[in-house]
Amino acid sequence: MLQLNYDIKFRKDFIHGILYLPEEEGQFPLVIRLNGFPGNSPEKEEQRLADIITQNNMAFYAFDYVGVRKSTGTFNYYTSLENINTVITDLSHHPRINPAKIALLGESFGGAMAISQGVRDQRIKCIVLRSPVYDTEVIPQIPSFNTLVKIWSRNNQIRFPKGDISELYYKQTNLYNPKKIANLVNCPVKLIAGDKDELLEVKGFRELYKCLPRKSRKGIDIIKGADHNFTKQKQFIELKSELSSFLTCCLLS
Repeated sequence: MLQLNYDIKFRKDFIHGILYLPEEEGQFPLVIRLNGFPGNSPEKEEQRLADIITQNNMAFYAFDYVGVRKSTGTFNYYTSLENINTVITDLSHHPRINPAKIALLGESFGGAMAISQGVRDQRIKCIVLRSPVYDTEVIPQIPSFNTLVKIWSRNNQIRFPKGDISELYYKQTNLYNPKKIANLVNCPVKLIAGDKDELLEVKGFRELYKCLPRKSRKGIDIIKGADHNFTKQKQFIELKSELSSFLTCCLLS
């Protein structure tokens, strides 16, 4: 597996990312990871998900939104959605990427963003949702939300704009709530979550799945014993197997 530091310019800022490629020559389908809030850094993906994806002859790009960790600027939801579009456009012109076969892997908060991008971008051939935020309105209601915002700000993981973050988050995500727009997705979707998720309810995952178009190619796996971030090795291995099988089927068949 080849690992390339690959930052992308966004207006006056830079999106920090790492492009993981199979060692063979040629063009490859691309899986773009949309991380959580704030999720894992691109550097941590080498042994986490990039290995299984590149072993299956697909490229993998992990990045941080503007305002997160090594990416410059200030974080907000609108800008993050624009980041995704910029990343797709840039990598579509990369010589090692097949622009006709691009997938999104959205984790937690990134799952909501994957749906938002998928409903308006015909370049997306399939989507994997891992423990996705199925209703953006519930996030500010989580008891630990304000505490987490303070922690992320203090350790510089996320640089938020000034003001009431809960109110700002609600206003910016209201038009992109997954449960309100999932019926517009027109590509294959795989939803994977755990039945021991401590942040989001399993019922919500199932309801989001039902919102996807009936005629679309879709699947759902609720993995026993898995928490929100799949921290246990057994369940994480199962997650990797499920997502790699789906991506291989969609992008390589």
